[in-house]
Order: sequence, then structure tokens, then C-alpha cells
Amino acid sequence: MQDWRGKIVDPTGGRLWREREKATASLPHFQLGPERLRGLRCGLLDNSKPGSERLLQELGRQLTDRYGVRVGPFVVKGFPSVPASEEELRRVTEGADLVLTGVGD
Repeated sequence: MQDWRGKIVDPTGGRLWREREKATASLPHFQLGPERLRGLRCGLLDNSKPGSERLLQELGRQLTDRYGVRVGPFVVKGFPSVPASEEELRRVTEGADLVLTGVGD
């Protein structure tokens, strides 16, 4: 089983990374551990499936309580099987240091 702790994963299959590759090529390698989360802002992207809102709200609460993460913005995608729109991605990343997405059902 792959250990994903502290890894940054691109859920778009690289589409966004390729588009922004040149702008971020000079950024240092970034590892997240619990001690580095305090004070960061985490955007949450709900895929609009049943249960995902509840999952993400609980995850946000735990990140705040345990690690001092500030949560928001919270954005709900228009439809589960369609990728997030550019507007939805803009809204969820605005002011965020990291973004988590959740899948319901």
C-alpha cells in the first residue's frame, strides 16, 4: 500500500500542474507534517455527492481542533462526474495554502 502522508497529489491527473508548471518550477519541495499545518488555510472542495459535505465538515473541524488549521473557503462542485470549473477552482484556492476534496456516497 502506498503511503500518501505528507504528499501533495494533483486530483486533476496533472492538467493543472502542466498549466502552472513554469510558474512553480522554482518552488522548493514541500512536505507537510502536523507541525507545519498550524495557521495554514485549507480550502475544501465538495464533489456534491451525498455524504461529502458531512465528511469535509468533520475533516475541517478535526484539522482545526488538532492542528490549528484555518478552514475555508468551502466550495461545492456543480455535478459529481464533471471536473471542477475554473471558477470553482478559483474560489476554493482563493487565500488557501492547501485544498482538500472529498468524495461522498
